Amino acid sequence: MSEHRSLLRKSLLLLLVLLLIAGWGGLRARHSLLTMDIAKMNTSKPWKMASLVLLTPDERRQIKDFTHDKHEDWDKFFTLASGISIQKIIDTQSQLEQQAANKPQ
Repeated sequence: MSEHRSLLRKSLLLLLVLLLIAGWGGLRARHSLLTMDIAKMNTSKPWKMASLVLLTPDERRQIKDFTHDKHEDWDKFFTLASGISIQKIIDTQSQLEQQAANKPQ
């Protein structure tokens, strides 16, 4: 019985370590995505897919709001947007939303 408990404890400890490593890896990937240039992210299918997991729904919506006019002239938009990090876009859109909410009507 004690061998069984020892094996169970070791398994749980291993699982905990693996979860911590996965969480740490997720945080590093999120940081990489947030500091990435929007034009670079747009040309990378893996990073576009990763944004579905690494960003919150609000952050994804803010990026979508920022890029809403890209369909009119895709190349021009991402040439102009080049150099802007994902985090800067999210922060800017958040500020614009707050200003719109605080604006007296």
